Amino acid sequence: MTGSCGNAATPSENLEVDVPSGTEHPGYGRIKLGASLEETLRIVGDTYYQPEDISACLMNMPAQGCTLIWNNWAVPYERRNGVPYRLNLTFDQWGKLTAIHLTFSRRENDITRAQCLEIHRRTLDWLTEAYGPLKGLGTENLSDPEFMVTRSSSHGPDDDRMADVFLVSHFLRGGCDVNVSFTEAPAIKL
Repeated sequence: MTGSCGNAATPSENLEVDVPSGTEHPGYGRIKLGASLEETLRIVGDTYYQPEDISACLMNMPAQGCTLIWNNWAVPYERRNGVPYRLNLTFDQWGKLTAIHLTFSRRENDITRAQCLEIHRRTLDWLTEAYGPLKGLGTENLSDPEFMVTRSSSHGPDDDRMADVFLVSHFLRGGCDVNVSFTEAPAIKL
């Protein structure tokens, strides 16, 4: 089943990020929102997802959608500003890619609050460079021992194809999570 997905780029070949322009479908790099599971796996490859997870995704997709979780902690999908990110993919009930997630996660209690905040800032730097300023959502209390930061932006080539970019970072109970999500935003016509 997964062999039919064809040859895919290795994670290191996915390092270039194309900012959407012209009439491109929004997404992240060569991964496009709205693509099918098969199209997406042709681009990113299926070797970094468990075969049973792909099978479960195909079985669950028609009823509730599914998310494929990157399973190889030793090999990141890509590294930006020195931060290694895994790639998780969310599909809806019709088999279309609806969210692209780049995640950095450390749970071993061997990362400090300051280090986590620095990783958040480096992530925010490349996102701002690629997609423009991200606005803050909710409260940001970075003086607390534990913090959560949420920022978002919209980008797209025209009014019909927009994507939202979300950055959610937190340092809780000695663990650090930095998550970037690209989701398709509905067009609002006035």
